[in-house]
Amino acid sequence: MNHDGIRQLLHPGAFHRRWSPVRVKEGRKRRGSRAWSTAKRCKEKHLEEALQLTRALSEGLQALGEAEARPLLRCVLAFQMEATSSCSSFQKLEQMVTQLAVGKEALLAQEVDTLLSGLALQGEVLSPEDLQSVSMFLEESSLGRQHWQQHLPLLLQRLASTLRWVLQGQPTPGSTWGYLVIKACLQVFQVLPNDVAPLVWSTSGKSETLQSLLGLLLEVAWGKALNKDTRLLAGTALSMLVNTAPQAQHGASAVLTLFQLPSRAGTGELKFGELVVEVPPVLEPDGLEKLVLTRGVLTCCKTDILCCQLEGLPHEACLLLDVVFPAVCALTREQKDCHYYCFQACALWLQRLREGLAALWRLTGTHVLAQDTELLQELTQLLWNNAETPVEGVSEFIHSSFQLLLEIYHLECQHFQDQERPLYQQMLQRVISMPWQIKARYVPLCAIVPYMGSQQVLDAYPDLPQHLLSCLSTTHLCPAAAEAYKVLVRQQCSEWRGGQRDTEEALAEQWALRWLPLLSQGLCSPLPILQSNSANHLLTWTLRQPPATPRPALAQLRGKAPRRSGPAEGAEQLAQAVGFVEWLLQLSIASLSPGSNYQRKKTALLLLAAILETCTDTWSPDRKKGQPPRTMATLLSYARQRGCWELFSQPNLLALLSCLQDSTNEIRDLASELLVRYLPATFPEPIALALFQLAQDTLGSPRVQEAEAGAVLMKTILQKSDSGTMKSLSLEAEAALTLPSQGLCFAQHLLHVLQAQYKVAHQDLLRAAATAPMHGAIAALRRCLLQVPEVAVSMQAAELVQSWQELLTCLVTTVRDITSLLLGALQSQQGPGADEQAAAPSFAEMGNAIGSLIMLGKGQGQEEEEGDSVLLSEEHSLILTCCWVSVKEIGLLLGGLAELLLSPALPAEVGPLLPLPTLQMATRVFQEILLRCRHWGAVEGCSMGFTKFCAALLKHPDPELQAIPRAVLEQGLEALGGPRSSSITRRAAGFPMLFLCIVSGEAPAQARPLLTRCIQTLLSLAATALPQDWDQTLDLPQVCALHVLQTLVRGAGLGGALLCHATPMMALALRGLGSPCWAMRNAAIQLFSALTSRLLGQPWSHRDGCPSEGLSLHAFLGQHPKLGTVLLGELKVATAPTSGGPRLHPALHAILTLLAQLQPGADIAGSPSAPFLEPLLGLAESPIYAVRAMAAKALVPVVAPPQRCRLLLQLARQLPAAPGQIRSHNAVHGHLLQMQALLGCARGTGGLSAEALHPVALQLEARGWLLTPAQRCPLVRAAFLQVLALLPASFSPGFAQYIHDTISTELGSLLQGGRSGCAEPQVGSAILHQTMAHFVCSEAARLADSERIAAVCSLLQQPNPDIQLAILSWVIAGEGGSCKEVENALGLTLLESLQSVLQQRRDKEFLRLYLEALLHLYRDPSSWSQEASSKLQGSSRSCLEMLLHMVEAECPGPDLLFQALCAASLLLAHQCGDEDVVLVERWCAALEECRSGGGWMVQPSLRGSCSLQLAGPSVLQPSLHAARPSLIPVALRLINMAIHLLQDEEREVRHEASGFASLLRQSPEELLQDGCIFVQDNVGLQSLLELLLGEFGEHPETFNSLLQHIPILDLRSVVEELEANKAASLYKEDEPNVFAEPAVLAQQLLPVLVQLLEKAPTGSPVHASALRWLEATGPGVLRDLQYCKHCWSQGPAACWGMKALGCAKLHTALAVLLVRAQLVAQVLQVLGEGATTMPGLGCGSQELEQELELVQGLLVQHGLAPVPKQDNAPGELGPLSGTDSSRNAAV
Repeated sequence: MNHDGIRQLLHPGAFHRRWSPVRVKEGRKRRGSRAWSTAKRCKEKHLEEALQLTRALSEGLQALGEAEARPLLRCVLAFQMEATSSCSSFQKLEQMVTQLAVGKEALLAQEVDTLLSGLALQGEVLSPEDLQSVSMFLEESSLGRQHWQQHLPLLLQRLASTLRWVLQGQPTPGSTWGYLVIKACLQVFQVLPNDVAPLVWSTSGKSETLQSLLGLLLEVAWGKALNKDTRLLAGTALSMLVNTAPQAQHGASAVLTLFQLPSRAGTGELKFGELVVEVPPVLEPDGLEKLVLTRGVLTCCKTDILCCQLEGLPHEACLLLDVVFPAVCALTREQKDCHYYCFQACALWLQRLREGLAALWRLTGTHVLAQDTELLQELTQLLWNNAETPVEGVSEFIHSSFQLLLEIYHLECQHFQDQERPLYQQMLQRVISMPWQIKARYVPLCAIVPYMGSQQVLDAYPDLPQHLLSCLSTTHLCPAAAEAYKVLVRQQCSEWRGGQRDTEEALAEQWALRWLPLLSQGLCSPLPILQSNSANHLLTWTLRQPPATPRPALAQLRGKAPRRSGPAEGAEQLAQAVGFVEWLLQLSIASLSPGSNYQRKKTALLLLAAILETCTDTWSPDRKKGQPPRTMATLLSYARQRGCWELFSQPNLLALLSCLQDSTNEIRDLASELLVRYLPATFPEPIALALFQLAQDTLGSPRVQEAEAGAVLMKTILQKSDSGTMKSLSLEAEAALTLPSQGLCFAQHLLHVLQAQYKVAHQDLLRAAATAPMHGAIAALRRCLLQVPEVAVSMQAAELVQSWQELLTCLVTTVRDITSLLLGALQSQQGPGADEQAAAPSFAEMGNAIGSLIMLGKGQGQEEEEGDSVLLSEEHSLILTCCWVSVKEIGLLLGGLAELLLSPALPAEVGPLLPLPTLQMATRVFQEILLRCRHWGAVEGCSMGFTKFCAALLKHPDPELQAIPRAVLEQGLEALGGPRSSSITRRAAGFPMLFLCIVSGEAPAQARPLLTRCIQTLLSLAATALPQDWDQTLDLPQVCALHVLQTLVRGAGLGGALLCHATPMMALALRGLGSPCWAMRNAAIQLFSALTSRLLGQPWSHRDGCPSEGLSLHAFLGQHPKLGTVLLGELKVATAPTSGGPRLHPALHAILTLLAQLQPGADIAGSPSAPFLEPLLGLAESPIYAVRAMAAKALVPVVAPPQRCRLLLQLARQLPAAPGQIRSHNAVHGHLLQMQALLGCARGTGGLSAEALHPVALQLEARGWLLTPAQRCPLVRAAFLQVLALLPASFSPGFAQYIHDTISTELGSLLQGGRSGCAEPQVGSAILHQTMAHFVCSEAARLADSERIAAVCSLLQQPNPDIQLAILSWVIAGEGGSCKEVENALGLTLLESLQSVLQQRRDKEFLRLYLEALLHLYRDPSSWSQEASSKLQGSSRSCLEMLLHMVEAECPGPDLLFQALCAASLLLAHQCGDEDVVLVERWCAALEECRSGGGWMVQPSLRGSCSLQLAGPSVLQPSLHAARPSLIPVALRLINMAIHLLQDEEREVRHEASGFASLLRQSPEELLQDGCIFVQDNVGLQSLLELLLGEFGEHPETFNSLLQHIPILDLRSVVEELEANKAASLYKEDEPNVFAEPAVLAQQLLPVLVQLLEKAPTGSPVHASALRWLEATGPGVLRDLQYCKHCWSQGPAACWGMKALGCAKLHTALAVLLVRAQLVAQVLQVLGEGATTMPGLGCGSQELEQELELVQGLLVQHGLAPVPKQDNAPGELGPLSGTDSSRNAAV
């Protein structure tokens, strides 16, 4: 027996110390973030240890007597009472109690009875803690259940009393009291059903207490409790009470009675078993009571109750099918703020249906979901109608509902042995008929695949792979497409394995046959989003699929065979793993240099976080998962013995500290988190002192990024300092007196700093803005008070409450004064006592006020120096930045304080840290900012804080605090409707945001009364009639109301809560469009736009003329039926006949625009979209062209795909058959536009075949006269021809020839100078001729007929500009891509005429299109043929010279210059001979001018990179292997330029430059059929360096060209600038290229330069170049090394040493210096003694290397250089070799 262990358990307080809340709080204080989850995990760990100890000591514990065991049992039971809020903790303690009581069960029962009896004796009303104890002992403790079973009447009485008291008092809307008491009721009914049953269903056992409790539960369900979750739980409790029925029919009758209650609410009585209660009135008529009952029944009602036959109803009726399902259907149709729960009920109904299938089959004797039953039709319709709902979370329920529906259908077909299963095919056909852009179609598609099989689905839907690829290029549709791909591949693998087909390689081939083209197309796409999504969502998942992984097929895609390696020895593997992690660690630390770009540093920090989280042996409460294994300590010891994994070394610490000064929030915050979580507990004192001084300095910077960095520094110092360090910091004298609390001490210091800055600003705002702006100190206070958990713990300490109250009150007072000062200064008012305006000042007023402040700050003597300037002066910007950023930070600070300090979780005994007067003061600050501010950044920051502020107040139990947001809302609404003195909404975003913040603060689980009140008031105000005369310089109340409504709709925080108000808002917006007031119309169109975006869910964009993502009209109307009625009513009004001629309808175009953004739905009888058809068809006669055009687009979603042919035939018949039958040209034109829209949409989706369209074609053939001059309107003729062009394959040969002849005659007469059908020019004739030219081109491409192709080429050579432009635009649009013959012929024609076109230069736009078409036709290098070269014989050089002259000497505009340069590149790529070297050099100079950023082009680097990719490989290839030495200098210039372009900050530029590098990697015979696979930028750079080394290593210019990329930086000036420590300028110059990394590039170039030297023979030109470079550079490098040694040998001055740590210029200069020094050493070593005698050197390579090692060691100590690498780490690439490696490098 382990007596010591028993003593440890029995020792008073030992168990308490192990896991008590105090210890948990201490653990929370030590560890930091995520306080609740951290504390819970600490408790769970300690409990697990105690439980294990208890089990280990079981024998000794059993030997204890009752006297010894009783105290221990009581102790554990007491802790069990404290743990009732955590189920897992309670369960562990229950196991401990059970273990302790082995052999002493009676003693344990006695103690439990004593403990629980005390709960019921404390009073009539149970506290929330008591209720949690009741629930937990009922649920998890057998002895607890036994106790409450014996005392059930008393427990029911206490529960009824408590619930009655809660309903009468309503503690708070956010209180959990009511929820807890109902939860206890629910568990009583669930755990003790046999004991409860007689009290409900027996006449003799009827309980008055339970009857009272039933009535109270009904009151809750009917709206007596405001909390939605509480009402829903009440419904579950009622259903659980139903489950106690001894017979299923009795329970079913009770449920039926409950469902009948809403129709007679407030009248009569309810008989529930033997209990009789009055029917409560509906307090909140929101329809939620139906949801409460339905969801409750579906959640827990027994299956036999749901599926038994109902008494008194027709035969075979049951609850599930005949009562609950109609209720579910009704719920999903209602527009309430409970969509999530409604569709949850739908999914639950299907689950219960699946569970009860057997019972229902016995009851009905037939299918439940037979194919022709109304139930199946309603159910499928319900799912389809809501599959596209935008409400968050609903899509998951719809997905599961489709799966359940198909599973139930499958089970029924199996049960009844049905061979035909048409539902699958019908659902698949509906999916196929929907446009691919609808996200919801992929949900049922995934559900169908397991039942139909992958092959059958893909056979029926051959376009699916291409549609999935299109979805991957759209962010919104990407997840759905990826899931569909995964489902199909899984199903295929399952089918192949089930069929036992061949080997893994055979399965991979099967996969490749179907999916490899899709994956390769996505991975090789030039679209970044498609490439990224294909890699992230398809490739990575595919590679993880065992055992039939498609790796062999993917290896083919890469052009390589998969490598196989045998298993290595365990020790070797371990060493490799340790070495790899060490290499990764060093790489990450080295990448954190301030000279690295954002992408590198962000990736390095994430890698470092993963290493630190994985390679530490510390159990952390911050991690829910991923705790270290028990062997981690051994692995760490093994690694450290080998000198690896020094995770917490000084260089690592300094590298992270340098990131704290980064200019981006992400880098600073990531670095700070790593420092706090992983590195040693406190900073060394010297580092802490230097950091504190740096933080003090940067807090006073006017630059926002630097001030924010100072705030992060202050927060990190606070978290990484102990009391000793805190004493050594230069804190304010008053702050130093409160040292027992470091957080309080630090906060007091920062407050004193802020107050001092405020005093300066009060005296001279200009000086304060330049030297001591307040936003840095406010940001530091916000971070230290809100983001440091230790500070939050300190605020809860009773002994510090008063001190914190005083500090916080002083803080709020100070920021109030600052706000008044800053906003008053912008209104020419000073100080907190200045009168506040009701609205923000105008920009002119602010400019005058700032000008006065500047004059005051500079002195009156300089007043005359100020002149009129369009640009803002630095002083002006300083004041604006100080004001707006400070105001923004104040809003964030106050909101965060309220969120933190008004939390209901805070202990009540702590007292209010923010008293009511302080909160009221903060409220006034928010109001002042939002009402007097015009800067959106300040408003946005303040509104984020105000939302948190209002949310905290509304959740607080104190009614006085809850009343504050309501009062502000009422004041705002009152001000909105009152008279105006100036504009308060136009260009002033703050006032509408005031309302948004308040209503966003309401809890989503409640009824949102403030939102309802606000919207109803705004709707009423906006609908008020306008006054007879209004001042247009002031905002009308109606206009303001519309602006506020728009802001509410756009607010992301309200989500779907606004959907129930969408209909009245849309009606209001449509009425506002017809207002005589411009401001009203402007506000109305903005509200309409916001509503459209909210209702349609996702933004939409165009591709091929149709939206890339969208909602179907059918689903839209199903979700918003009342809105559909409003829209339809407006359409009918617009199309109704009117006396006196047509009238304008301002809302019409907006409605049509909304409809046009929707997608077509499925063909369903009684579709809600059907009534829209007639009004839209009627709009074809509108006299307004824009209305006719938009009505045609709006018609597309109204017509289901299967109905298109019928409607097209109807429209074709309405066209006039002869000239005399025309009633209205507008009507004819409108009908043609509608046909064009329907046919264009059908062609885009591949929905209509030529055979189906044949009847339409026959009708059009009968009306062929509309194409002839007999039709006098050219626009009608053009529209008719556009319709004909959409169905050419459906016409008879004779009519096709008729069309051709008519067009040929028209164009022929036009070219001959005649007039066609009219004596004079007509409006629209140019459009007709262009349409004819397009038709001729399309027909030539479709038929590939040589005569028609020749005719197109002839038209292109004719001088008619309309026809030429039409053909060129047709080419550029890529419509001829399907016919290579047309493209080849047109390309040859363009080449043949190129010289004359360049010489004539008749029109810049024509020339631009001409060159662009030429480039498009020869975009693929394989398109160029020998015939193309022959076309340019004799003119190629002339054309090239003219194009180069245009680029060099002319300024025709950036677009034409781009095309000219690319065209010159195209010609040069195919016409580059020895005699063209001069032209090549001119072309190269033009590219270099692009790279240098010449001002004559837009994005010049992009133009240069495109041209480089186009012609660079062709120019460079002849120079390889010294074939044409004359081109080697040009080749070096091109490679040099590519290296520059690969570092450009524009991704497109780097992409094109990487294309140049990719083409050079491949030999001509290796070119892929579809072009080249572009390599990543860094791989491209590496391959260029390898090419230089392998092909041009011996050329003397190679060495010099690479040296150009190593910058020469003046180290002394950088250091002197740091030492001077000048005040930061607001307009500090930023880096011109934030992507470039000179230091990293220099380190990459060093091994190449060294290999160039080593490979060159003695006396070679390379050595001569190196010697000249050494002579010019060597002495300076030595001087700089000596200077470094002097600066850092004694340690840098404290004032600038830490600042140097984050200086990117200094790091870059030092890194480049080290590279140059290493190169100097290598040159000395290679050149020998001759170089050492050079003047200014005086040392050899060995001495220089020693000096370099000494300097590098000094820099490493100060964090200014990475730790030098000893050798190549495992997995690191070795030195560069020749060009062979580039051929086989991985893509």
